[in-house]
Amino acid sequence: MSETKMKKKRGPRSSQIILNAAIIFLFALGLYPLLMALWCAFKTPNQYTLYKWFPTLPLRGENIALAWDKIDGYMFRTIAVAVLSTASTLIVTTMAGFSVAKLRFAGSGFLLALILGLNMVPGVLTLVPVVMLYHSLGLNNTLAALILPGTFSTGTTFLLICSFRGIPDSLFEAAEIDGANDFQKYAMLGVPLAVPIIATIAIMQFSGTWSDFSWPMLIMTRENYTIAAGLKVEFYDATVSMPVSFAAYLLASVPLIVLFFFTNRVYAEGIVSSGLKL
Repeated sequence: MSETKMKKKRGPRSSQIILNAAIIFLFALGLYPLLMALWCAFKTPNQYTLYKWFPTLPLRGENIALAWDKIDGYMFRTIAVAVLSTASTLIVTTMAGFSVAKLRFAGSGFLLALILGLNMVPGVLTLVPVVMLYHSLGLNNTLAALILPGTFSTGTTFLLICSFRGIPDSLFEAAEIDGANDFQKYAMLGVPLAVPIIATIAIMQFSGTWSDFSWPMLIMTRENYTIAAGLKVEFYDATVSMPVSFAAYLLASVPLIVLFFFTNRVYAEGIVSSGLKL
């Protein structure tokens, strides 16, 4: 075998090794902070001061109990808000998406253009007017103030419009011949056939509500904060034990980790299907 052929054969192999090494390094770089947060949640203050960069024994489980005493109210409130917000979002946006995609009515094209236009407006641009609106309506510091902002999402509605448009019209025409009305076509055909993208939207809405801290801090008082804002105010003080802070953040992450663990396949399918239909 000639020297040139040997070089060509070795070239791809060495480049693949470099690429794999880079991927492993970047993966480790992203994973290490998560592992650090995990083991720091079970350290004593002295262990954290001396050995924060690597795990130590014995583990201090008391940190979990101390952290839970500080965040249990925030956790239960956030679960309620996330569930109600996700449910309301799915009901409103699936109906809106199906109506624009499959029902013929005057102004449907303008409504789609309006949805796209509103989707391009940065959220920070409307933040102050929305806060003023909620205060003028007397909704500040209420559960509705945490649920309503996410109920209608133009981005979510657009994804659903694309998903519903990917369903053949012949199915709905056949259902109409059999006597189905518009709501029956939506509930019995549209929603079941769009389950992957709907499940993906539900996961994204739940996670977004769970992780949001700016809106609750603007519209609610401290005792009514959700978990993200509660963590910020409860553990912002430098005098708070860092291991307990890590334990609190670990507890706050558990629902999202469990949610993704059981729904990651549906989430991936929804992302793929929405991408293909777009």
